[in-house]
Amino acid sequence: MFRNARAIGLEALMRESEPVNITVRCLAVLPLLPANLIQLGLVAMGYWARYAGAMQNPLVRDLFTYMHRQWIPAVDYLSVFGMENRTNNVSESVNSALGLEIREDRPNVFFLIGKFIPAAHFIECDVNSH
Repeated sequence: MFRNARAIGLEALMRESEPVNITVRCLAVLPLLPANLIQLGLVAMGYWARYAGAMQNPLVRDLFTYMHRQWIPAVDYLSVFGMENRTNNVSESVNSALGLEIREDRPNVFFLIGKFIPAAHFIECDVNSH
């Protein structure tokens, strides 16, 4: 979420505007809600953002449009309510380990398989430790 905010230029705006900062941070925690409440939470944040003046900024409006288009259809996958692991630490750790092993942008499939095999044990240990 914050990577997307940075990519579209919201990070600087978050530092300048407390309503924008609160809005983006609240949107980032929507996956902590049960799946059936995420859309309601998004709508409620939209009302709050309008009231607080954050919605006046086109970047904030674009963020809400993005979330309605991308998040709402996937609420069943996005909700981490009641789950033991509610972060993406495991997947990010796996991505990092693979990135260290595979330093090519578009590796040959045989090279890729050759790198997966030795990394499989590390990945399994990391997943099991969380």
